[in-house]
Amino acid sequence: MRRVSVDLDRVLGRTSMYGVLLAVLTALAGWALLGSLVGALSQSASDLVASLGVCVGVSVGANCLVGAAVRAPSRHASSVSTGLLLFFLLWPSVSTRDVLAAALAALVATASKYLLVVRGRRLVNPAAFGALVVAALGIGAPVWWVATPWMLPAVAVGGALVLRRAGGWGVAGLVVVTALSGTVLRLVLAGAAPGQALSTALLSYPVVFLAVFMSTEPLTLPSRRWQRGVVAVLMGVLVCLTVTVTLGAHTLTTGPEAGIVVANLVAAVLAGRGAAGDLRVVEVLRPTPGIAEVVLAPRRPVPFLAGQYVELTVPTALDVRGNRRVFSLAGTPAQARGAEPRLRVAFRVPERPSAVKAALVAMPEGAVVRSEGIRGEFLLPGDPQVPLLLVAGGIGVTPFLAQLGDLRERGEERDVVLVHVVRGAADAACSRELAGPGVEVVTVVAGLPPSAGEVLAHCPDAARRCALVSGPPGFVAAVRGALGEVGVRHVVTDSFTGY
Repeated sequence: MRRVSVDLDRVLGRTSMYGVLLAVLTALAGWALLGSLVGALSQSASDLVASLGVCVGVSVGANCLVGAAVRAPSRHASSVSTGLLLFFLLWPSVSTRDVLAAALAALVATASKYLLVVRGRRLVNPAAFGALVVAALGIGAPVWWVATPWMLPAVAVGGALVLRRAGGWGVAGLVVVTALSGTVLRLVLAGAAPGQALSTALLSYPVVFLAVFMSTEPLTLPSRRWQRGVVAVLMGVLVCLTVTVTLGAHTLTTGPEAGIVVANLVAAVLAGRGAAGDLRVVEVLRPTPGIAEVVLAPRRPVPFLAGQYVELTVPTALDVRGNRRVFSLAGTPAQARGAEPRLRVAFRVPERPSAVKAALVAMPEGAVVRSEGIRGEFLLPGDPQVPLLLVAGGIGVTPFLAQLGDLRERGEERDVVLVHVVRGAADAACSRELAGPGVEVVTVVAGLPPSAGEVLAHCPDAARRCALVSGPPGFVAAVRGALGEVGVRHVVTDSFTGY
């Protein structure tokens, strides 16, 4: 079972997040068309096809026009995904009114990606905002027709793949539990039996769809786990509330899209300044032939915590996974807060690197890449008295470089054993940066993750320590199993998906 899980992560890791999302949403659209043909959905196939064409077509066209107007790189995968999401929210129809509503929603949603941005941070979910605007103008009413018994199994399976790739189980789970509880309570108070209320909430309300596809968008979420938890619970409460507002002759009844947008705005406040924006390449270092380190200069000091990662967009590179990649930050928080702030990312460069890695390594001084934000919860325990066991596989040592460097700079001594598993002696070059007060560094040259016996050989008191494991998915899974065998109960992991 563990092998299947690792293989799935490896397959998903070869595709960008947008690639997985597009594949799943496209499959859901195909499932909807099949449902229409077999009579499981009330919408006709022609209405579905027409609505899909309008939502996606206008999204892509508007993305080209608005992107060119503001001189921003066009992100066609993002625009197609926005169009697909709107397709499932708005009533599919060939009537003039419904076509105009879909076109306007797609236009507003796309424009919001470029215009509703503060310090590089997107303020609202584009699809939810586009749907809310057409509802507020009285042009159309988002009906979330995706919430049907026919669509639910496909949404659940496809959503599980998206969450597996994005790692958004916590947020989605909180939204589902909160929204489902609130919806069931509303139905019970209205006279429904509890069992019937639960069935109706699952089959006829878009709880699962919005939790998976609308609440987990990383560009609208704050970086810390507790902040995301607050936003998820708030969103779950808001999406199951219906508020009617009367302004003169116009009456607006809010739906789930309003709750999503409000929660997005709260998330923006919690996130604070964030760390999105342009980064200038200062230098590219090659500590070993197979490893590259890129030093980047942000426009202003950047707050982050040691162990977090940065998502970079490299505009000059594109492959099947897109031009975005996630890199653990190898530099310390103090280096990013100084008078001349610097961010450092390190990564393995294989003989045939991806287009993004090849472009980063070849970038001249002064070239610009874009940060989409800094996130992550792969952090050391707050209590300095907790003994630690850190296990890294190859370049998975990068977050530990930041964490142990941060301890040294702050003069904090901890009881740390770090086991660094490398392929060859040359890959152990960065181990020299890991030494410090209270830190025991063990470098293991091997092709396989350490077994339970090897863990005990390198760290006999492993069972009393809190463990952090970083590296490729297969390595992380194997080490976690070995740690469990020797009695380690608290293990935090950071899998380098797509490694």
